[in-house]
Amino acid sequence: MKLRFRLDDKKPLVMAKGINGLPIGLEKAMINIVELEPDSVIPVHSHPEEQISLIISGELEFEMGDDKFRLGPGEVLLIPANLKHGAKSLKKTLAYDCFSPPRWDYLEKIRK
Repeated sequence: MKLRFRLDDKKPLVMAKGINGLPIGLEKAMINIVELEPDSVIPVHSHPEEQISLIISGELEFEMGDDKFRLGPGEVLLIPANLKHGAKSLKKTLAYDCFSPPRWDYLEKIRK
């Protein structure tokens, strides 16, 4: 496993139309750098991993449980395991998503 690299040396993972991710992780820690084009949609879903999302730039319209709200730069969202959530990008958006435990489905796809 390569322990040091440049981000632009990695090929992004196409997660959905207009959404590219760059999952990076070890056995117990993982971050996914996500770029969303305007009007891209992350369908409502859930997963057993806890998630922390930090919006670096842009804006997301987010749905979590029964709540709908907007997130912008500098805002952080804590998503407990198995809670349904989804989002739509209102602008070109850059976000960092951290998962615990790692999302092995993402890491396996990027390693292929």
